[in-house]
Amino acid sequence: IGVIAMSPNIKGLLEKYGVKMKTYKEGKYKDILSMFRDSTPEEDSIIQKTLADTYRQFVEDVAKGRNKTVSSIEELAQGKIYSGEDAFRNKLVDDLGGRREAAKKLSELCLYDGDIPILEEEESPFDKFFQILGAKLDSSSRAGFEKILLLEKSHSPIFYILPSSIRF
Repeated sequence: IGVIAMSPNIKGLLEKYGVKMKTYKEGKYKDILSMFRDSTPEEDSIIQKTLADTYRQFVEDVAKGRNKTVSSIEELAQGKIYSGEDAFRNKLVDDLGGRREAAKKLSELCLYDGDIPILEEEESPFDKFFQILGAKLDSSSRAGFEKILLLEKSHSPIFYILPSSIRF
Protein backbone atom coordinates (compact mmCIF):
# COMPACT_ATOMS: atom_id res chain seq x y z
CA ILE A 1 0.00 0.00 0.00
CA GLY A 2 1.68 3.17 -1.16
CA VAL A 3 1.94 5.78 -3.87
CA ILE A 4 4.91 6.34 -6.17
CA ALA A 5 5.72 8.53 -9.16
CA MET A 6 8.89 8.39 -11.21
CA SER A 7 10.25 10.41 -14.07
CA PRO A 8 13.56 9.72 -15.78
CA ASN A 9 15.87 12.65 -16.45
CA ILE A 10 17.79 12.29 -19.70
CA LYS A 11 18.87 15.92 -19.96
CA GLY A 12 22.56 15.04 -19.51
CA LEU A 13 22.37 12.27 -22.10
CA LEU A 14 20.82 14.62 -24.65
CA GLU A 15 23.45 17.27 -23.92
CA LYS A 16 26.22 14.69 -24.37
CA TYR A 17 25.03 13.98 -27.92
CA GLY A 18 24.10 17.56 -28.78
CA VAL A 19 20.36 16.97 -28.89
CA LYS A 20 18.30 20.03 -28.01
CA MET A 21 14.65 19.80 -27.03
CA LYS A 22 12.09 22.51 -27.70
CA THR A 23 8.87 22.33 -25.70
CA TYR A 24 5.68 24.16 -26.58
CA LYS A 25 3.15 24.30 -23.79
CA GLU A 26 0.21 26.21 -22.46
CA GLY A 27 0.19 26.29 -18.69
CA LYS A 28 3.13 26.79 -16.34
CA TYR A 29 3.20 23.19 -15.10
CA LYS A 30 2.12 21.34 -18.24
CA ASP A 31 5.52 19.61 -18.53
CA ILE A 32 6.04 19.15 -14.79
CA LEU A 33 7.43 15.60 -15.20
CA SER A 34 9.44 16.30 -18.34
CA MET A 35 12.39 13.99 -18.75
CA PHE A 36 14.20 16.59 -20.83
CA ARG A 37 15.03 19.06 -18.06
CA ASP A 38 15.67 19.28 -14.34
CA SER A 39 12.62 19.88 -12.19
CA THR A 40 12.37 23.02 -10.09
CA PRO A 41 12.04 22.95 -6.28
CA GLU A 42 8.51 24.31 -6.71
CA GLU A 43 7.61 21.44 -9.07
CA ASP A 44 9.14 18.89 -6.69
CA SER A 45 6.96 20.33 -3.93
CA ILE A 46 3.83 20.09 -6.09
CA ILE A 47 4.54 16.46 -6.98
CA GLN A 48 5.32 15.54 -3.36
CA LYS A 49 2.10 17.22 -2.15
CA THR A 50 0.08 15.40 -4.81
CA LEU A 51 1.59 12.07 -3.74
CA ALA A 52 0.97 12.81 -0.06
CA ASP A 53 -2.66 13.77 -0.77
CA THR A 54 -3.16 10.67 -2.92
CA TYR A 55 -1.60 8.44 -0.26
CA ARG A 56 -3.75 9.97 2.49
CA GLN A 57 -6.91 9.51 0.41
CA PHE A 58 -5.87 5.94 -0.48
CA VAL A 59 -5.30 5.02 3.18
CA GLU A 60 -8.60 6.63 4.21
CA ASP A 61 -10.49 4.78 1.47
CA VAL A 62 -8.89 1.45 2.40
CA ALA A 63 -9.72 2.06 6.08
CA LYS A 64 -13.33 2.88 5.22
CA GLY A 65 -13.65 -0.04 2.80
CA ARG A 66 -12.14 -2.52 5.27
CA ASN A 67 -13.97 -1.07 8.30
CA LYS A 68 -10.68 -0.28 10.06
CA THR A 69 -9.08 2.82 11.54
CA VAL A 70 -6.77 4.99 9.46
CA SER A 71 -3.94 4.39 11.95
CA SER A 72 -4.31 0.60 11.66
CA ILE A 73 -4.08 0.86 7.86
CA GLU A 74 -1.09 3.23 8.08
CA GLU A 75 0.72 0.55 10.12
CA LEU A 76 0.16 -1.89 7.25
CA ALA A 77 0.94 0.61 4.50
CA GLN A 78 4.25 2.49 4.09
CA GLY A 79 4.80 1.06 0.60
CA LYS A 80 4.88 -2.57 1.73
CA ILE A 81 4.09 -5.30 -0.76
CA TYR A 82 1.79 -8.09 0.41
CA SER A 83 1.28 -11.56 -0.96
CA GLY A 84 -2.33 -12.65 -1.25
CA GLU A 85 -1.99 -14.71 1.92
CA ASP A 86 -0.52 -11.77 3.85
CA ALA A 87 -3.26 -9.44 2.58
CA PHE A 88 -5.90 -11.99 3.61
CA ARG A 89 -4.30 -12.47 7.05
CA ASN A 90 -4.29 -8.68 7.56
CA LYS A 91 -7.93 -8.45 6.40
CA LEU A 92 -7.05 -6.30 3.40
CA VAL A 93 -8.94 -8.68 1.07
CA ASP A 94 -12.02 -10.85 1.60
CA ASP A 95 -10.98 -13.88 -0.43
CA LEU A 96 -8.08 -15.30 -2.40
CA GLY A 97 -8.37 -16.24 -6.04
CA GLY A 98 -7.67 -15.28 -9.61
CA ARG A 99 -9.50 -13.53 -12.41
CA ARG A 100 -12.27 -16.11 -12.65
CA GLU A 101 -13.06 -15.90 -8.95
CA ALA A 102 -12.99 -12.10 -9.11
CA ALA A 103 -15.37 -12.12 -12.10
CA LYS A 104 -17.72 -14.50 -10.26
CA LYS A 105 -17.70 -12.26 -7.17
CA LEU A 106 -18.30 -9.20 -9.35
CA SER A 107 -21.31 -10.93 -10.93
CA GLU A 108 -22.70 -11.68 -7.47
CA LEU A 109 -22.16 -8.13 -6.19
CA CYS A 110 -23.78 -6.61 -9.29
CA LEU A 111 -26.62 -9.16 -9.30
CA TYR A 112 -25.59 -10.01 -12.86
CA ASP A 113 -26.77 -13.39 -14.10
CA GLY A 114 -24.44 -13.81 -17.08
CA ASP A 115 -20.76 -14.53 -17.52
CA ILE A 116 -18.33 -11.65 -17.31
CA PRO A 117 -15.75 -11.95 -20.10
CA ILE A 118 -12.17 -12.36 -18.92
CA LEU A 119 -9.42 -11.04 -21.15
CA GLU A 120 -6.35 -13.24 -21.05
CA GLU A 121 -2.98 -11.55 -21.37
CA GLU A 122 -0.48 -13.07 -23.72
CA GLU A 123 2.86 -13.78 -22.10
CA SER A 124 5.78 -11.84 -23.45
CA PRO A 125 9.14 -13.52 -24.11
CA PHE A 126 10.42 -11.46 -21.15
CA ASP A 127 7.79 -13.06 -18.86
CA LYS A 128 8.58 -16.56 -20.12
CA PHE A 129 12.31 -16.05 -19.55
CA PHE A 130 11.77 -14.91 -15.97
CA GLN A 131 9.36 -17.78 -15.28
CA ILE A 132 12.08 -20.23 -16.29
CA LEU A 133 14.63 -18.33 -14.21
CA GLY A 134 12.23 -18.19 -11.24
CA ALA A 135 11.67 -21.95 -11.40
CA LYS A 136 15.40 -22.47 -10.90
CA LEU A 137 15.60 -20.31 -7.76
CA ASP A 138 15.29 -21.64 -4.22
CA SER A 139 11.98 -20.90 -2.45
CA SER A 140 13.16 -17.83 -0.49
CA SER A 141 14.67 -16.23 -3.59
CA ARG A 142 11.58 -17.13 -5.61
CA ALA A 143 9.30 -15.23 -3.19
CA GLY A 144 11.31 -12.02 -3.61
CA PHE A 145 11.58 -12.61 -7.33
CA GLU A 146 7.79 -12.95 -7.65
CA LYS A 147 7.36 -9.57 -5.95
CA ILE A 148 9.77 -8.02 -8.46
CA LEU A 149 7.79 -9.56 -11.32
CA LEU A 150 4.59 -8.12 -9.85
CA LEU A 151 6.15 -4.65 -9.82
CA GLU A 152 7.45 -5.13 -13.39
CA LYS A 153 3.94 -5.92 -14.60
CA SER A 154 2.66 -2.56 -13.37
CA HIS A 155 2.59 -0.28 -16.37
CA SER A 156 1.67 2.89 -14.52
CA PRO A 157 3.98 5.24 -12.60
CA ILE A 158 1.20 5.86 -10.06
CA PHE A 159 -0.99 3.13 -8.56
CA TYR A 160 -4.22 4.13 -6.96
CA ILE A 161 -6.52 1.19 -6.38
CA LEU A 162 -9.55 1.65 -4.20
CA PRO A 163 -11.21 -1.36 -2.60
CA SER A 164 -14.54 -0.16 -3.99
CA SER A 165 -13.27 0.50 -7.52
CA ILE A 166 -13.58 -2.14 -10.21
CA ARG A 167 -12.73 -1.20 -13.77
CA PHE A 168 -13.01 -3.40 -16.84
